[in-house]
Amino acid sequence: MLDVLSYRFRRRAVALGLRTNPAFAGTYEFDDAADFAALFPRFLERLPDGSVVMCHPGFVDAELQRLDPLTTLREREYAFFVGDEFPGVLARHGVALA
Repeated sequence: MLDVLSYRFRRRAVALGLRTNPAFAGTYEFDDAADFAALFPRFLERLPDGSVVMCHPGFVDAELQRLDPLTTLREREYAFFVGDEFPGVLARHGVALA
């Protein structure tokens, strides 16, 4: 779906000589029960070099809770990225951060 929505943008970027990412991952059902640590390895499967994985990790305060209903997910994403499992997931998938 995101490929369809970004088609015009990508076509225009190519015409202007701008490089874009070849693939995109990281979307999931934004449900408080979502297990980001279980989902993340799936985002990396079959992604070509130069791809982008969307995430929104962060600390939650009262202002963010007022503005964004997805605060629990932000905290789970952050916990995964600072945890011990993240480097191993990258290594198992042959992925390096750039």
